[in-house]
Amino acid sequence: MESIRSFLVCSGLFLAIAMILCLKGKNLGRRTKKLPPGPPGWPIIGNIFDLGTEPHRALQELKLKYGPVLRLRLGSMDTVVIQSAKAAAQLLKNHDASFCDRKPLDVFTCHNYRDGSLAVGRFSPYWRTVRRLCSVEMMTVKRINDTASIRRKCIDQMIRNIEDDTQLQMQGRVRETTSAATEWAMAELLRKPEAMRKVKEELNEVVGENRNVEESDIEKLPYLQAVVKEALRLHPSVPLLVPKNTMQDTNFMGYHIAKDTQVFVNAWAIGRDPDSWEDPLTFKPERFLGSNIDYKGQNFELIPFGSGRRICIGMLLAQRVLLLSLASLIHCFDWELDKDSTPEILDMREKIGMSVKKLVPLNVIPKRRSKMMAD
Repeated sequence: MESIRSFLVCSGLFLAIAMILCLKGKNLGRRTKKLPPGPPGWPIIGNIFDLGTEPHRALQELKLKYGPVLRLRLGSMDTVVIQSAKAAAQLLKNHDASFCDRKPLDVFTCHNYRDGSLAVGRFSPYWRTVRRLCSVEMMTVKRINDTASIRRKCIDQMIRNIEDDTQLQMQGRVRETTSAATEWAMAELLRKPEAMRKVKEELNEVVGENRNVEESDIEKLPYLQAVVKEALRLHPSVPLLVPKNTMQDTNFMGYHIAKDTQVFVNAWAIGRDPDSWEDPLTFKPERFLGSNIDYKGQNFELIPFGSGRRICIGMLLAQRVLLLSLASLIHCFDWELDKDSTPEILDMREKIGMSVKKLVPLNVIPKRRSKMMAD
């Protein structure tokens, strides 16, 4: 028994030493090439503990020391993080072909899920075919316009559900009826009563008090559109976007990026970068009035949906749903914070999951503004 134990201990030590030597040998070949700067990591685990519970915030802090192109090692995986609009433009515009692959997590490989996924699927002829079909046949303006009545029914049901809760003297939770993005937008508006007043005035002027908001009204509501842009700037639902994978060795902004390097784009940090935005931490929809900056992938200081070949294919639909749901909530109800909260102390802490949500759900009290949907 003692000999077996000694054998296992020796074998374990041998494997650990072999792994360390292997990693060192791998890195030795790269020392002659300029790599992006980054913090030193621990053996085996690398920089995993540097990320903390809010990786997008931790990475933003590292940018202050190491710059907008950051190199990490997460376990055995080489990782690069992009954290400025200039670097994002270089990546997503000038080097998009080299960085358009994905390296999905093992959980997405179950039952070959990744093979049929546009979000995490590998860049391949099959993926390009599926993407083209969705772009040409499904996610077109005409197709989305044709389904406007379905979204209208969903919004009407949402309003009725809120009314029912109000009649039962229950507080309405935005989280339960709309997306995380709508919840963040509502939270920011409740913290800025003047911005909320401007949205209501615009809705009253364009829509009036005797009918519902329709999708055809949205283009006539520039302040509402500015509110959504500002909410997405401060609170992108996926702050690091979906990670990319380098298809080949690439020279990027003077740095060597090896094949199979994982690449994060910190859209959250870019949206709060003082080099791109004046007073970046303040919710100020007015910054978008008269501005051509949009979130459709061409303005790299605002990329909540990504850009390039892997831009979110559902962006147009998400935009419709977000604008219509937010407009309807504001047009149909006056919203008040509960007695334990005020605009100054509203909890804006985050909870990380598949998307970033409010840690403390937004509890608000709705008061019906009109009876146009009572029947």
